[in-house]
Amino acid sequence: MPILKPQLSYQDGHFHGGFEWVLNSDSDTFRLREQHAGEREDVVTMLPGKAVLPGFSNGHSHAFQRAIRGRTHARPEGSSDFWSWRNAMYQVVEKLTPEDLYTISKRTYIEMLEAGFTQVGEFHYVHHQAGGKPHDDINEMANQVIQAAIDAGIRITLFRVDYLETGYRGIEKAEGQKRFMDADCEAALLAIEQLISKWKTHPGVRIGIAPHSVRAVHPKDLERIADWCTSHPEIPLHIHAAEQLGEIEETLQFTGLRPIELLDKTGILSPNTTLIHGTHLSPEEERMVAASGTAICVCPTTEADLGDGLFHLTELMRSQVPLTIGSDSQAVIDPFVEMRCLDMHERLRKKNRSPSTLPGEQPGHSLISIATTLGYDSCGWRQAAEAEFNWADAVSLDLLHPALLGLEAKEVTPGIAFHGDKSMVRDVWVKGTQVVKDGTHSAGPSSREEYVAAIRRIFPE
Repeated sequence: MPILKPQLSYQDGHFHGGFEWVLNSDSDTFRLREQHAGEREDVVTMLPGKAVLPGFSNGHSHAFQRAIRGRTHARPEGSSDFWSWRNAMYQVVEKLTPEDLYTISKRTYIEMLEAGFTQVGEFHYVHHQAGGKPHDDINEMANQVIQAAIDAGIRITLFRVDYLETGYRGIEKAEGQKRFMDADCEAALLAIEQLISKWKTHPGVRIGIAPHSVRAVHPKDLERIADWCTSHPEIPLHIHAAEQLGEIEETLQFTGLRPIELLDKTGILSPNTTLIHGTHLSPEEERMVAASGTAICVCPTTEADLGDGLFHLTELMRSQVPLTIGSDSQAVIDPFVEMRCLDMHERLRKKNRSPSTLPGEQPGHSLISIATTLGYDSCGWRQAAEAEFNWADAVSLDLLHPALLGLEAKEVTPGIAFHGDKSMVRDVWVKGTQVVKDGTHSAGPSSREEYVAAIRRIFPE
C-alpha cells in the first residue's frame, strides 16, 4: 500500500501539513489521512519540500496536432485565422501513418504527464487511410492512439468522432478531410460500439462519443446520436460548439438556429455532454447550457493561438456551468498556463481582477477544481472523481520553485493557479504507479528520438 508523505497536501482549496496520501489498493485511488509513524520504509515515499495535489485533467486533445507546432504561423496574403490554420493542419493529416500517429501521440502524452496532466480526453477524428478508404480494422487509428496512452501511462478517454458533412454549404471535401469522414451515422456508431467492446475491461481506458460539430453532423444525425446516448448513459459526449463566428453564421443561415439552440432542439445538451470551446454564446444559449447541466471545456491557449475570441467566464461561473480545461491543438501543454489564461483572459475582457474567485473562496481554488475533479467527471471518470477527497491520481510540486518560493501554506494555492507553470512538477502518479520522477518520464529520451524521426518523415527537408 504505497504512501506519499509530502510537506503540504491539498484539501478543499487549501494546503496543510501533517497529512499523507494512502493508495486504496482496491480502487487505485488515494485517500488523505493524518500522518502515521511506523510504516514499512519500502511503501513510504518521503517528499520534503513538495506539495501534493490531485492530477490534472486534459479535457480536450488532438494529440497528432503536436506535429504542427511552430508550422502554422506564416501569414498568407490576406488574413490568418482559424480557417487558414485548418488548411495547414489538413496537409499533415494527409501524411499520417498509423505508426506515425502512435509515435506522435505517445510523445504528446509523455509531455502531458511531465506537465502534470494525468488524464486526457482525446477527440479523435483521423480514422481512415489517405483518400478516405477505411482500414481493414475500422478502428486501427483509434487503437494506435489508445495504445500510445497506455504505453505512456496516462488515463485516456478516446472520444471517437462522428464526422459526416463538410458544412451546410456542401463544399468539396479537402483531401485531409476525407480521412475523417464515415459513410453514415450508423457506420460511426458501429465503430464506437466496437471500441467500447474492445476496451471495456481496461482500467485506464474509457470510450466516449463525439459528433464533431453542427457543421459536420446535421440535425437528423444529431437526433440519432442523442437517441443512442439515451441507451448508453455511461458514455460521455463531447462536441465542438460555438468556437467560430463563421460557424454560427452558417448554422443560422441554413437552420434558423444558433449552434447551441440547435443542440438543445436535437437533444444533445445533457449532464453527460461537454461543449468544447463555447466561445461565442448568446445570453439565451448560456441559459440553455446552464439549465441542461451541460459542461464546457475551455482551451485558452489554443483559442488565443487561433484568435477565436474570449470566453464568457463570469457569466458561466455565475450560472454554475461545470467548466474544464484542455490543451486542444498542443500549441502549449501546461495545465497551469491553461488555468491562468482562463482567469487572465477574463480580466482583460471585464477589466477587473480575480474573476474566477468566488466570494469568500480561497483564490485559485475554483481554477484547480476546474482543472482536476470537474475535468475527470467530464471525461467519464466519475467514480474516480468521487473517490474519497476526490483524488484519483497525484502530482507533486517543488515548493522551492520561483512561483512558490517563500509562500506560506495559505498562499500556495494562489501561487500555483496564478503564477506557476509545468516546471513546478516533480513527480506524477497515475492509478498508484509513479510515471514521472524528478520531472522526467522514464521513456522521455527515447520518445523524443522516435518523435523527431517521425517528423522528418512527414516534413522531409
